[in-house]
Amino acid sequence: MTATKQHLLLAGMSFFLLLGLTLASPALAAINAQTTGLEATAAATYYDTTPISLPVLIGKIIDVVVGLSGLLVFILFVYAGFIWMTAQGDPTKVKKAQDILATATIGLLILLSAFAITNFVVTQLDVATTPTL
Repeated sequence: MTATKQHLLLAGMSFFLLLGLTLASPALAAINAQTTGLEATAAATYYDTTPISLPVLIGKIIDVVVGLSGLLVFILFVYAGFIWMTAQGDPTKVKKAQDILATATIGLLILLSAFAITNFVVTQLDVATTPTL
């Protein structure tokens, strides 16, 4: 068998292989979403389309706000640490870094207490508004 015939045979086999895979794609796409885990993934990533109660929605919004506030506190800690490390003995920069650290720590305590209170309130509201069977 010559090299040209081998290349033609390989090209033909590749064509039919790719054709078979292309025609099989719609059949593979028709698999039930439950067996592929898409519904569980949608629920875990907040893309679930099932209706939720108002207290749960408010709780999710508060969780996002608290999370972003926690990120801000973390950035303040890093910033204060950077200022302190680069102060090179300058007492004004050290004092500024200590003030930022103290303020960020107080903010973190307020943030954690706010999270605990809202988590408790939203849970109790959800329990109170959910009908029992």
